[in-house]
Amino acid sequence: MRLQDLFGGASGGWAGYDEYIIVEDSGGRCVTPAAGAKISGYDPLQTPAEIVVEALNVGLICVKPARSQALAERAILGFCAKRGLLGFMCALPATPDFWEHDVVYLPKNPVVKTGSMPLKDYEKIFFPQAKEDMLAGRGKALARFLGGLVPEGEPLIGAGERDTYKTMLKFSDLPFAQRLGFKRGYAEPYEWLRGQFRDWASMFLSAAMYYEETDETMRELHRRAIQAFGGVAPHYRVVLGDGAPSLKWDFHSLLQTIQLLLSVMLSDAGRPLRICPECGRAFCAADPRAAFCSKDCKNRCNVRKSRQNKNGTP
Repeated sequence: MRLQDLFGGASGGWAGYDEYIIVEDSGGRCVTPAAGAKISGYDPLQTPAEIVVEALNVGLICVKPARSQALAERAILGFCAKRGLLGFMCALPATPDFWEHDVVYLPKNPVVKTGSMPLKDYEKIFFPQAKEDMLAGRGKALARFLGGLVPEGEPLIGAGERDTYKTMLKFSDLPFAQRLGFKRGYAEPYEWLRGQFRDWASMFLSAAMYYEETDETMRELHRRAIQAFGGVAPHYRVVLGDGAPSLKWDFHSLLQTIQLLLSVMLSDAGRPLRICPECGRAFCAADPRAAFCSKDCKNRCNVRKSRQNKNGTP
C-alpha cells in the first residue's frame, strides 16, 4: 500500500522558512528563522519517502562521532530550510489544545523528563525572545496579529510578516498552537533537533543490522534500541465518511509525521529503507532487489571491483 493511500485525508499541513540560523541565549543554542527569510507551506504527505530519507541522512551525519560539529549544523540547517523545524512545541504535549491550560502535560518523550511544566515556562523554550506571552495569553497575541487588534497608530501587519500572515490563514483549520509555531520568532533547541535526527538514524541502523548480526548479545542490543523508540505519536479519530467510517490522522508536527512514516516504512517489505554500500547514504528502494541508491553509485562500485580484480587486490 502506498503511504499516500494509508494516510489519505490526514490533516498535517506544514510550513517553514527558506533560511534558518543558530542563535544563543540564556537557555542555550536554538534554531530559528533568519531575518528576511521567506515562509512557504506544503503537505509533507505528498512526498513522504523523500522526507524520511532526508531526515535519516541528516541523522547519519549526527550519529557518527567522527563527524564535525560544523557538518552536523549545516545538515540540520539545510533540512530546516527545505522542510521547516520539527514542531516540538506541539509534538510533546498530551493534547493539541495544551495552551488552554496553565500546566502542560508531557507524556514520555526524549527531551523533557518532568512529565509536566507550567505553560509560561514551556512557551519560553520556543519563544525565548518574545516580549509578551504567546500561549499563556490565551491567544491574544495571535488574535492581534491575525485580526488587527493592535494599539492605535501601529501598522496592522509589518511588511516582513505579510507572508507569515497569509500562510497562517492558509492553515486556519490547524490548531492554534501549531499555527503559532509558524511565526518568525519561534525557535527550537539545537540539541533537541540533533538528538531527534540521531535517534531516527539509530533506529534505522538497528533495524537494518539486526537481521545481519549473528552475535546474540548484539542482536539483543538492537532489540532494546527498537523497543526504546517511540513516545511521540500523532492523534487519530474516526470520521463518518461516504458509505463507511474512516480513520483520520491528525499530524500536529513534522516530528510526528516523520516518526510514524519511518515506522511504517521500516516494516514495509515492498519499499525497503537501505544504506547504499557505496556512498553510505540512506535511500528507499523502488525495487526490493536494489542494493545501491543510484546508477552512479552502482557503476562506481563495479569499476572499483573491476580494477581490484585486474590488480589482484581484494
